[in-house]
Amino acid sequence: MHNMSLAYEKVGPAGVLTLNKPTTLNSFDSLIIKAFHAYIDQATADTEITHLILKSDVPSVFSAGGDLKDIYQHYQRSNQSEIASFFKNSYDLNLRVNQMEKPFISLVDGICMGGCNGVGT
Repeated sequence: MHNMSLAYEKVGPAGVLTLNKPTTLNSFDSLIIKAFHAYIDQATADTEITHLILKSDVPSVFSAGGDLKDIYQHYQRSNQSEIASFFKNSYDLNLRVNQMEKPFISLVDGICMGGCNGVGT
């Protein structure tokens, strides 16, 4: 299962999430955040998964954090509810990762900025 910028696969007892959005330095947009939540749901329900790993396929980049261009496009369309939803889902994701019962391991190797620090550390 995968979103074009975030893939999920089982590797032995691990659920592996892989970021691959090089044009925006793996920044998190609304679609990635929604996919991330869905993959956590899947991994949490899977009794064969003992831990989750988040990594990047982009050399020297983990993530630049939130996708400001995505947020700005919502602002230009006066879509305040989508902006509020983006931030709520983003902060909920950070909280969820940090409260998971299964260990969550981030393989940070490169740039890690902004909101991604919540899932990267």
